[in-house]
Amino acid sequence: MPPSPVPRVGRIFVGEDWYQVTGINSMAGMRDPLMELHHESCDIKLKALKNGALVCDYEEGRKLAVDEDGAMDFLALLAEDYIRDYCRDDNPDWTEGYRIYQRLGILTNGLGHSRMMDEILRRSQWLQSKDLHGQRSVDELKARCTVLYESQAALFDFV
Repeated sequence: MPPSPVPRVGRIFVGEDWYQVTGINSMAGMRDPLMELHHESCDIKLKALKNGALVCDYEEGRKLAVDEDGAMDFLALLAEDYIRDYCRDDNPDWTEGYRIYQRLGILTNGLGHSRMMDEILRRSQWLQSKDLHGQRSVDELKARCTVLYESQAALFDFV
């Protein structure tokens, strides 16, 4: 099936500060202070990206890979505790799960994919910091738009 068009409410200006790698943002994205602290025993190295960001180097193979045995062990032994501890609306970093899976060796990035994953994590963290994550109502999003698409407004009247 071809994709169906998704109605758009408008645009919320996000600027470029979500990808800055200075100050507090220098620890955003694929940085993992816990793994960096134990880098010698965990054999984790930092990799510098072209924009100056430092990321934990979890690159192996050609593409994103999932260790199926590790994932099954996680589900059987650890998932309930992690869900209890991290899957909450008040969790300060909704991207923590990705780092947990990397710490445990369940996920590895493909060669050359660290920049893209770092961007995704930084953008997600920025959205959370601006309270644009999770389930938001159309009215809430509409109130925050800098540009509204009035031609599509009728599509949201049922909400």
